[in-house]
Amino acid sequence: MAIKTWEKETLPVYKKELGDHPWTATLLHAIGDAYKDLANEKPGDYASKAERNFKEALAIQTKLLKNHLDTARSHACLSDTLWKQGKLKLALGERTKAYTIRERVLGPDHEKTIATKEKIKELKRLYEESGRKISVFSSRYADAEKGVTNKAHSELSLTSFKVIE
Repeated sequence: MAIKTWEKETLPVYKKELGDHPWTATLLHAIGDAYKDLANEKPGDYASKAERNFKEALAIQTKLLKNHLDTARSHACLSDTLWKQGKLKLALGERTKAYTIRERVLGPDHEKTIATKEKIKELKRLYEESGRKISVFSSRYADAEKGVTNKAHSELSLTSFKVIE
């Protein structure tokens, strides 16, 4: 599995030889992205590993790159990961950070800026509808509880929601 090679062989070399460097952040982002994709099929541990890697990438990117498109992309991917975990308020915060950077760098009329703004609206709507945190389940699991259908965000394979008390 490529992720294991990146984590066990490549990342330690990057951290030792480069330290906090944009390439190290890019590798951490790639690992996070791979775990995020795996979380579509098997949430839980994969989503938390994705979250951890995106946060580590962001720590480097925020320090070194600041308002850079790579930083915005990591905020957006962390937002998706948090969304998968039902952490809508945190997901909204990360998506808003991505929007702020994209608007500043790309302008308000760029397609990525507009798409980010639309996802913010969707997250706000879901958060307000829930009134509290919600957990997100994939329809592939028989134990997924029925709830609100969300076909608009197919990138995340979100299909049903359950309110957590």
